[in-house]
Amino acid sequence: MKKNPKFEDMQIKSLKVEKGRMELVASHSVVPIIAKEFVKYFKEQGGVNYLEVKFNDPNDPSLGTFDILIQRTAGKTPAQKASFYREALQWIQKSGGKGAKIAAAALKAGE
Repeated sequence: MKKNPKFEDMQIKSLKVEKGRMELVASHSVVPIIAKEFVKYFKEQGGVNYLEVKFNDPNDPSLGTFDILIQRTAGKTPAQKASFYREALQWIQKSGGKGAKIAAAALKAGE
């Protein structure tokens, strides 16, 4: 079984900085390492379903704010929950309130 790479194990094969751009070639992919660090950050920040991190480029504020969303695939974002609740409410309203107990149970199950 292959050992999971760590930042400490990474070797830089080449590093080129030119015209404001940087190109890095490493001994192995940094993607699994970055993913592991995102999960670690998610846990440290108390994430339950998702964690949203905002950042901007101080050298180019005209780009505005960027978001990185870390979401458990089993969890729902607030937007997904809101959509679910809107649909349930519309169903209750269309049914004239009939089946409200069923709808309440479905809402609870969908949380």
